[in-house]
Amino acid sequence: MGKLSHDLHIQHFSHPHLLELTNIQALNLNPCSACKLQSSGWMYTCRPCNFTLHTSCSQLPHLIIHPAHPGHSLSLLPAPAYPVGYFNCDACGRRGNGFNYHCNQCDFDIHSVCASKPLSIHRHSHPCQLQLFFYPPYQTKGFSCDVCHQIGSTAI
Repeated sequence: MGKLSHDLHIQHFSHPHLLELTNIQALNLNPCSACKLQSSGWMYTCRPCNFTLHTSCSQLPHLIIHPAHPGHSLSLLPAPAYPVGYFNCDACGRRGNGFNYHCNQCDFDIHSVCASKPLSIHRHSHPCQLQLFFYPPYQTKGFSCDVCHQIGSTAI
């Protein structure tokens, strides 16, 4: 059998208590406290606080340089920097209230999940490499996706 490669307990900067590595059952309704996606598999948890982290979310770098905001480095925050309790992601345009990368100088914010997306991919349905853009690719500021045929735009 394979060997578990993660620590059984960690102290994470985002939570005051020690987190325990736990195999989450499918019926757990608490999303990951970092990315807000469904909890599953091996997670770091603080049961009294209902705090959970995917093992991958527990290992996010504290400081990144990202092509969506090349002028400054971005710091990982465990919660939005704004008193309203949420941020608007400058990559996807959606609100967030979990972990985010933030630039204090520009008030630039990006979900940790958006910051982790690959910058290019290959798809079997298209012969060219596809690049990830953080702004509309056309002057009309709208486009139709060639895969799902839905309309995309800059409207938030």
